[in-house]
Amino acid sequence: MLSSSIYWDGPEFLRLSKDQWPQQKFISIALEQLPESRPNVTTTLVAIVHSSSLEFISRFSSLEKMLRVLSYVFRYLSYRLRQQPIHAGPITFTERDKSLSVVVHRTQQHYFSDLLKTLRNQLVITPPSLAQLAPYIDDNNIIRVGGRLRFSDISYDAKHPILLPQSSHLTELIIRHITYHFCTVD
Repeated sequence: MLSSSIYWDGPEFLRLSKDQWPQQKFISIALEQLPESRPNVTTTLVAIVHSSSLEFISRFSSLEKMLRVLSYVFRYLSYRLRQQPIHAGPITFTERDKSLSVVVHRTQQHYFSDLLKTLRNQLVITPPSLAQLAPYIDDNNIIRVGGRLRFSDISYDAKHPILLPQSSHLTELIIRHITYHFCTVD
């Protein structure tokens, strides 16, 4: 490399005037014709995330507050969608009951979707531990438990309790509510 004149001085034609430089011997090729180049392809991924209807419910820390807020929401929706006059005043028992039914129904749809399909199609219920509860769907599309209590002289809700999942937020709110209101020592 030390003895190479090209390394130290460059090619000989650089010492000549530009008009004496050698002519280009290559043919330019368009970029699209080069095998190494590929057209720019833009790929777009659209992910549609369906938020669970239970996400809204999980924001509440008490059953009373959840039922009150949902009752006001349903009252407003009734006013806006059905063009009914707005009902003012405190929340009624019927409104709270409707809100609770909607939340129970959504929770059951989320946790017991397979059981709902099985009951609607009148198929054999599995597992056997669940089949022993004799679940059925009532008139409000709520899964309730059947069984021996159907012959007793107690209220319908006591004879046929609503089936709730063990690990849902609604179940936790109900347990907290019952514990706070009925187990507090005065």
